Order: sequence, then C-alpha cells, then structure tokens
Amino acid sequence: MEGVCYHFVVPDSLNDAFINAKRPFQFLANLYAINDRDVMSKLPLFKDASASAYQIMSYFLLDESMAKRTNLIPSDDGQIQDVYEFFREELVKFIKEEIYDGNSSLYQNSSLYNVVRDYLTRDAVKGLFMPKIYGKTLRSTSEDLSQTLSQEA
Repeated sequence: MEGVCYHFVVPDSLNDAFINAKRPFQFLANLYAINDRDVMSKLPLFKDASASAYQIMSYFLLDESMAKRTNLIPSDDGQIQDVYEFFREELVKFIKEEIYDGNSSLYQNSSLYNVVRDYLTRDAVKGLFMPKIYGKTLRSTSEDLSQTLSQEA
C-alpha cells in the first residue's frame, strides 16, 4: 500500500494563524478539508463546550452579560469572549480588595497580592470554577488548587 502525500500551501494571510494555532496540524487539516469537500465530509466534529453549563445557566436565568461572556450570544464588540479569563480577573480583583481592605500599610509592605495574582492563571481558575458547576466539593477543589499551585512554584 502506497503512502499518500498531500501538498498544501498555507496562504500568507493565514501564516500567523497557523503558527499561533493551539493545534497547528488540526488547523491545517481543517484548512485542507475546507478546500476538498470529499475530505470535509469525513472529518470528525470537535467542539469545546467546557463553558456549556454556564451557557445553560445564563439562558435559564436570562442573564445577558453571562450569555455574552460564554459566547451564547455575540458580545457587543463582536469578539469571542473567555469566561474563565473573566473569572480570573474578577477573582484577582476580589482577592486584592480582601487582602488590603483599606489598609494602606499592608498594601505597601506585602507582596502577597503579587504572588497570588501571578499564580492564578486562567487554567488554575478554570480548574476552580468548572468543576464547581458540576458539584465538585470544596475539599477536592482546594486539594486540586493546592496541587496546581505547588506545581507552579
């Protein structure tokens, strides 16, 4: 059986998108499939639905701002939103307010906020919020967070 070799040229306008793609070969395969309808009909579908519970909640609660943050409906600026990055930003803001709570001497002398801010990555926050929506316990969530933060250190 002979191997099949495909030659596909990525147009210059897509070079940056290809190089910066999270999964470049999957990106390239989809570009190829778009140009060849026979191949496209045989490709499996992939859709990330990690925020689907938040989408469902926003729908049932009629929460327009959450629906925009989860891309259930288009955002005002038309850009794709990242609900976990939003959660991260809000959590960092909350922690800052809780740590300093109007105490300016603590604010000037403490690096706790900077440490917390740097370790609370989008992925760490997703690990906190995504399982909670599905009923994960506080204890197992705190153990996961402890493990994540100890790996980052």
